[in-house]
Amino acid sequence: MDRPPDPPPAFSEAVARFSKFLVENGYPPSVRWILADQIALTTERNYLIKFEGAAEGRIEAERRYSIGIENGLGILLHAVCATADETISSVYIPASLADAQNHLMGPRLKLSCPVERPPALVVESASEWAALGHDIQAYSRMMRDSFEL
Repeated sequence: MDRPPDPPPAFSEAVARFSKFLVENGYPPSVRWILADQIALTTERNYLIKFEGAAEGRIEAERRYSIGIENGLGILLHAVCATADETISSVYIPASLADAQNHLMGPRLKLSCPVERPPALVVESASEWAALGHDIQAYSRMMRDSFEL
């Protein structure tokens, strides 16, 4: 019996695998793909998620996935945190073979999530998000560096 391609050529197939993996690990199956400027980690280690921008996050996730298929170094679908209804996630693709090795990645699809499910709070008001101002920028930089968003 033939095994399905790994990584799957279609992003939707990879997301279906990821959703199943998430459920098996106690996360919501619905995935929200985020950009670095849509997430912040407070000093109390609480995640804040910007309500606006879900469409942009998905477009960027699909773009990164396509690049990962092309470069053949592997693709990581990573859960960062979760609300009650959604798993907040990102797509990581290594920049080089050395980068892939540093992330313990081969030329396959890798799925990951924290063992303990970090909670997230969605900030629904654009003005409330803007009021967080400088703190959000600092936390977003930290998130980019930590999760390579």
